[in-house]
Amino acid sequence: MSIWGFQVKGYQLPFALVFVTLLMGGDIWRDILGLAAGHLYHFLRDVVPVVYRVNLLKCPKFFTTFIDTRLNPPRAGLRTPPPQPRMFGGGGNRLGGN
Repeated sequence: MSIWGFQVKGYQLPFALVFVTLLMGGDIWRDILGLAAGHLYHFLRDVVPVVYRVNLLKCPKFFTTFIDTRLNPPRAGLRTPPPQPRMFGGGGNRLGGN
């Protein structure tokens, strides 16, 4: 990525934006708070379950039930499973064959 002609790697972009805000005389505390919140979310979602075998960010059951009933209402008591995705739907032809 490029900011004002300087090449910045993707993982460095938030820090570069904080630096640009600082250069322009803006308040960087909101940006720093956003960086801290993003790092905390990444840590709790990706690192903690792998390292400590504990999932701290679980979606509440009432919310998943609410979304399921709103988006997928049951039809006459029957729930059909969704069709399995097919990676390649073509019939295929052998190379060099007829």
